[in-house]
Amino acid sequence: MEIKNRTLFLVSLVILFACGFLFSEGISHYNKAIDNAIREREKLIDSISNDIKKYSFDPYRYKVNRFVRYFDEATQAFADRDRERLYELCAPLFQEFKEENEFFHAFVFTLPDNTVFLRVQRPEHFGDHIGGLRPMVAAVHAESKQLSGFDVCPHGVIFWASEPVYHEGQHIGAVEFGIDAGLLVQSLTESLNSDVTLLVKAKEWQKAKLVAEGFQEHGQYVLMTGGSGLFESIAERLDLSRLEEDQEVLVDDRLHILHSCSLLNDFKGGAIGRVLMLQDVSEQVDQKRAFIVHSLFLTLCVLIIAIIILYYSFGTIIGRLENYARENKKAREELQKAHDRLEDRVMERTVELAKANARLEDEIMIRSRAENRAEEQRKFLELIIDSMTNPFYVLDAETFSIVMANKAACELTGVQSFQGMTCHRMTHHCGEPCSGGEHPCPLAEVKRTGKPVRVEHVHYDQENRKRYMEIYAYPVFDKDGRVVQLIEHAVDVSERKDSGQEKE
Repeated sequence: MEIKNRTLFLVSLVILFACGFLFSEGISHYNKAIDNAIREREKLIDSISNDIKKYSFDPYRYKVNRFVRYFDEATQAFADRDRERLYELCAPLFQEFKEENEFFHAFVFTLPDNTVFLRVQRPEHFGDHIGGLRPMVAAVHAESKQLSGFDVCPHGVIFWASEPVYHEGQHIGAVEFGIDAGLLVQSLTESLNSDVTLLVKAKEWQKAKLVAEGFQEHGQYVLMTGGSGLFESIAERLDLSRLEEDQEVLVDDRLHILHSCSLLNDFKGGAIGRVLMLQDVSEQVDQKRAFIVHSLFLTLCVLIIAIIILYYSFGTIIGRLENYARENKKAREELQKAHDRLEDRVMERTVELAKANARLEDEIMIRSRAENRAEEQRKFLELIIDSMTNPFYVLDAETFSIVMANKAACELTGVQSFQGMTCHRMTHHCGEPCSGGEHPCPLAEVKRTGKPVRVEHVHYDQENRKRYMEIYAYPVFDKDGRVVQLIEHAVDVSERKDSGQEKE
C-alpha cells in the first residue's frame, strides 16, 4: 500500500511539473506578445513622430526662409517701418496659411531690440518687448541665423520658425511663423487611433497667461486635459516621476500602457515638455487570462484522470515491478562482480599512470630549465644591445615596424616607447618610408637583395635636428631563406660631417 501511494504521489508530481512547465511557457509566450505589441507601438510612435516633424513642422522653416528671400515688397515695407503697408502685403498670405493649416497660429515681425513691430494675426497689438518671454527671438537677432523649436507663449504651446531679415546688408529684424502644438496632438491621435495629450513643465507653463482652462497642474508639470477628457480622469493615477518608463494604467477596467515621448524641444534642443499616449493592451491581457483559466482546468482534469487510471491498473504495475526487482537484484550481483574486476584493472592502470606521470614531470623540469636558459640568454642579449653606444634596431621586414631598439636609439630620438612604431616614424618623424634620392631606404635594399648595405643617411633627434648617420643594415633569414627581420646599426658622424663641410 505504501508503494502504491508513493507511486501515485510521484506520478501526480510529474504531471504537475509537466503541466507547470507548459503553463510557464504559455505565460511567457503571452508576456512576449504583450511586450512585442508595446515595442511595435513605440517604433510606430517614433516613425510617425519623425514624419510629423518632417512634413508638418519643418516645411514652415523653409516657407519663412522663402518669404524673407523673395518677398521684396514686404522686406522694403519692414525696412521703411511702414506697418500699414506691411500688414496689407502679409494679411492675404496669413489667410492662405490659415486655410492651408488650421493650426497656423502666428505671423510676427520683430525689431532687433526684440520689440514686436507687427502681429499679422492681431495687428492692433504691437510695441511690446518679448525678448524675455521668448528667448529664441533674442537668439535669432543675436546670432543672425534661422532658429526653430517649441515654446510656451501666452496662448499655449507653439512651434516657432524664426528667420532674420536683412535689407541692403543691414539686419532690420526677424519674421516668425508660429504653429499650434495641437497639430502634433491631432496628427498623432489620427495616426495611432489613440488618446494623445501634452505634458508641459510648470515653470514653462507660467508664460501661458491667456489659457484659462483645459489643463491640470501636477507638481512640476502641467497636463493638458482637452480632447476626449480621458487624461483628466486618470491624471491623479499617473506617476510623473517615471516618465522615461512605460506605465500601466487601468481605464474602465481595461489595461492601457502610457507612452511618453520627448518631442517638445526648444530651439536649443532642451525639452519643455513631453507627449503622452495611451495604448490599449486589454485584448492581449484578456487572452492571457483566458489561457491561465483553461490551463488550470486542463491540468486538473489530466491529474484526476491519471490518478484514476493508475489506481485501477496498479495491480498489473505491482507485478511488473516485482519482476523488475528480481531482475534488478540479479543485475546488481553481476554488476558487483564486474565492479571488482574493474577495480583490479584500475589499480594496475593507476600504477602505470604514476610511472608515466613521473616521466612527464622529469620532461617538464628539463624543458623548464631550457626555457630559463633561453630567457637568461635573451636578457643577456638585450643587455649587450643596450650597452652599445650607437643606435641599434631590429625591425620587421614586411612593415618596417620596430621589434627592438636599444637605449641609444631611444635617447637620440626622444622616444619613450618604440612599441608599434616604424623606423621612418621614429628616426625621420614622417609617415611614409624613405624613397630614393638623397634618402634611399637601406632596409628596402636589404630586403630586396638579401645582402648587407652601408649608406649615409639623415636621422632627426628629439629636438628635430639633423644627425648624419652611417647606416649598416643586415638581413635575418628564416629556415626557408626568406628575409623576415632586418638589423640596423647607426653611427653618428655628424661632427665629422660638419668638420668636413667647414674645411671645404
